[in-house]
Amino acid sequence: MFATIKQIVVDNYTWRHQIWDLALVDIKKTYRGAVLGWAWMFAKPLIYIGCFWFALDLGLRASDTVGDYPFILWLATGLIPWFFMADMLTAGSGVLKRYSYLVNRIRFPLSAISSFFALSSLMVFAVCFVVMLAVALACGIRFDAHLAQVPLVVLVMYLFFVLWSIMTSPLTAISKDLGNLIKAMSLPLFWVSGVIFNVSAVEHGWVSTVLSFNPVTFFVTAMRAAVCDRYWVWEKPELLLPFAAVLTVTALCALLAHRQFSKGVADEL
Repeated sequence: MFATIKQIVVDNYTWRHQIWDLALVDIKKTYRGAVLGWAWMFAKPLIYIGCFWFALDLGLRASDTVGDYPFILWLATGLIPWFFMADMLTAGSGVLKRYSYLVNRIRFPLSAISSFFALSSLMVFAVCFVVMLAVALACGIRFDAHLAQVPLVVLVMYLFFVLWSIMTSPLTAISKDLGNLIKAMSLPLFWVSGVIFNVSAVEHGWVSTVLSFNPVTFFVTAMRAAVCDRYWVWEKPELLLPFAAVLTVTALCALLAHRQFSKGVADEL
């Protein structure tokens, strides 16, 4: 197990320049050739945030379940991280198929493929999140010291989904059914993870307990703790400890999957 950890760390450090370069290339490929170019980076978040704001705030009056801050800020603070997480849950689990040429021709380290894809998605998330904060400041909203925990939350989110990709990508390369199952579960996961509803307003105790073991719920809640609710994540062990357990299990499964399947993936692809 420790040898696997060492291999992953050494591979990512050795190929760090290539990881950075491939992440930039991946972003450029995504928006290259479009008439609006980089504007498409903001198109999807704006459309989703606008639609959900209209339906939830103006239609269902869901803003009554959040604090004294604007509902659209609360909504955007959950949706923007979700776009990154959704990308990693689905596309991140299939990176070895998506970049099979790196496995078969270049012999690029498998864990490094997960790293550069996650980094590419994280850059898009970071730009959108910074723009959201800038717009909020321009509208007169002020933040406090709790905003300083955002980089830590983002780092943990990046590490978790790199581990998720390392764990699932060799398995989806072997089993197409698993890849289809993950894609099918991403939409239900969105609706039950507290992305568009306030988890703290859930009255059923057992539901809150189940949600506490959902990493999507943790990251959305942690981002809102920094931006909207203004408390430190570690002040709530009922939020932090279940996620720590999930992170530990995910890390162990990722190490096991990398050790067991990394050598045979090239043949499957």
